[in-house]
Amino acid sequence: MNKRLLSVLFSAALAIGHAGGVMAGELTVDEIQAELDAATPEQPADFSGHDLRYLDLSDMDLAGANLAGADLSNARLENTRLEGASLIGAHLDSAWLNGADLSNANLSGATFSQAQLATARLGSANFSHADLSGAAFVDAALANADFTGANLEDTDFAGAELTGTRGLEAVPGQAASNG
Repeated sequence: MNKRLLSVLFSAALAIGHAGGVMAGELTVDEIQAELDAATPEQPADFSGHDLRYLDLSDMDLAGANLAGADLSNARLENTRLEGASLIGAHLDSAWLNGADLSNANLSGATFSQAQLATARLGSANFSHADLSGAAFVDAALANADFTGANLEDTDFAGAELTGTRGLEAVPGQAASNG
């Protein structure tokens, strides 16, 4: 089965799950929003280690939040602002991050297996040692992102902006596009 068909099927399944009111995770969207509202630059929101699977956090402002070790598997983060967030060791497997802003985020050691990141803004993001196997970065802005030591097996960078990226030398057809 080709990747485009899998992407369409994944999108449909995710939409049906969210439309059906699937509840998962240990926090609700309202609790997350309350934590974000109470956060300050000196005391950013802290969701580290939390189970946030299947939640729809689309269009939320999680900039600077601590999500280290959080489980965001199958979460919907479409157009979510995660600029400068700490996602060290987070699980974003099968997450929907289309249009998300992860610029300057620390994603080292995170897992993105089968995640969708089309048109995402990921400039200067740190993906070092992240598992990106099967992730789709189609038309994503990845300028100056660091992929050093990342697992890039079956990762799709079609149309992605790769200027100045590091660690993509081993990706067939990508070495000439970066740096």
